[in-house]
Amino acid sequence: MKKQIEQKIQTFIQKELKLENIEVEVLATKKNSYGDYSTNLPLKLSKIVNKSPLDIAEQLLKYLEESNFPEFEKITVTKPGFVNFFLSLDYLVKNSLYFLDKKYKPEFIINKQKINYEFISANPTGDLHIGHARNAIVGDITINLLQYIGHEVKREYYINDAGNQINELAKSVYFFFAKELNKDISLTKEDVSYNGIEIKEYGILLAKTKAKLIKLSEEEAIKKIQKLTLKYFLKEIKTVINALNIPSFDFFTSEQSFYDKGKVDQTITQLIESKHTYEKDGALWLKTSDFGDDKDRVLVKQDKTLTYMVPDIANHVAKLERGFNQLIDLWGTDHHGYETRIRAALVFLGYKPEQLEVNFINMVKIISNNEEFKMSKRKGTSLRIKDVLKAIDSDLLRFFIVSKSKEQSLSIDVEFVTTKNNNNPFYYFQYANARVNQILEKYKGQVNKKLPKLTDKLTLVGQDEKERSLLLKMVEFEDIIYQGVKDKEPYILVVYLKELAQEFNSYYNYCIVIGKDNKLTEERILLMMALKNLFQQILALLGITPINKM
Repeated sequence: MKKQIEQKIQTFIQKELKLENIEVEVLATKKNSYGDYSTNLPLKLSKIVNKSPLDIAEQLLKYLEESNFPEFEKITVTKPGFVNFFLSLDYLVKNSLYFLDKKYKPEFIINKQKINYEFISANPTGDLHIGHARNAIVGDITINLLQYIGHEVKREYYINDAGNQINELAKSVYFFFAKELNKDISLTKEDVSYNGIEIKEYGILLAKTKAKLIKLSEEEAIKKIQKLTLKYFLKEIKTVINALNIPSFDFFTSEQSFYDKGKVDQTITQLIESKHTYEKDGALWLKTSDFGDDKDRVLVKQDKTLTYMVPDIANHVAKLERGFNQLIDLWGTDHHGYETRIRAALVFLGYKPEQLEVNFINMVKIISNNEEFKMSKRKGTSLRIKDVLKAIDSDLLRFFIVSKSKEQSLSIDVEFVTTKNNNNPFYYFQYANARVNQILEKYKGQVNKKLPKLTDKLTLVGQDEKERSLLLKMVEFEDIIYQGVKDKEPYILVVYLKELAQEFNSYYNYCIVIGKDNKLTEERILLMMALKNLFQQILALLGITPINKM
């Protein structure tokens, strides 16, 4: 509802005050006497239009009343210049009970975008660890939100399968492969860059399945093992992604393919032609400082090798050339600042800066028995997702991964999250959902006659203050979706889900759904049916399976 109120106020600002580009903020109120929603806009506009806040508030009130918006029971003005909106009960009932239709979702006013959303994109140098799980789950739910309001979104995984790290990976696997076969080789333990348990395990597996490779020269064997290793770990990555209840990616894009197809060289040529590069100290530089970067960046080093920024630019250009008009990347917070360089390059190549949006996620750690698991791929102490899922099932992990804002650091305590009681927020809302289903099952067993329809006049539901509060929280769902999409923040959904469960539990303890008044019972059953479907929609967005019986 906030979005609709904001739009009505924007119309007033443009038509009556002849102003543009004024940000309107509408907030849910904490006191019923101040309405359901309120805005302090008159206070902000006072100096701009040289009027008192109360005069502006009264002018806005008059405009809204003359425009005849049936959603509001009344609109009031309070000092020093607040405008308060009281939603009509009829509006609350109808917009809550629309969820009786399982396929119903609010109508969202958007400029539909064709979006490429790149997330995870972990180097295929081992198994995915718990940090990748946060990226994966946050990205997946964000995509669900974007698709829910009508955007066309494609999922992309960028495979960093080029460069020295891949050579080092192959050498590491070869070392453990040869060691398992008791073959003397030139590589020593000090030459091993990757020694995680999965690297050792794969080396041993190759020794069992590809032992004949040991007859090749070290150079030839490492070259063949490199291809096998990339293929193996990419398959493992896909398996873990599936275990997190994440749909298949639309694109797995190889970094090496940009070299093979000449796209990297083409990108350098285009950047030179854009007149935003220069040579210095034998290197080729990009003038990223012209676009807000703290300094210019090297594209081609003195030894003529490329910095990793070049294929990244080529990757983003390729997405735009494929017809996407909006690119969204999800990166770790350690990459803050890097987006300015990529965005600068895109602008130099003729694209709009707003076509690239980069979101960031912070670190996550797992606590068990009051101790933190440490993570380091190269030291072999990476906490793998496949190991975490043995202790925490995917639904629990998905919920707690988004239990904090994505840019906050996050700790997940294994013992706490797996405890099945009301102190665990995961089970708190699942209990609420199960209660709703229990009520509906109980009613189904007692009454056979048809329930009223949404088109019928419902006169009893919502009269109780607790019930009205529940209806208001259900109507807020649309605002939550808008906010979640705007901020690309799944955490907002979790907060709303907990608040909705809290409103229902309070209602459940205060109001009798199946009582002696048959008409009131029937209307409240409709409310429970709508609430059940709303719970289902939220959980579907979160990728969590509802528990209907506990």
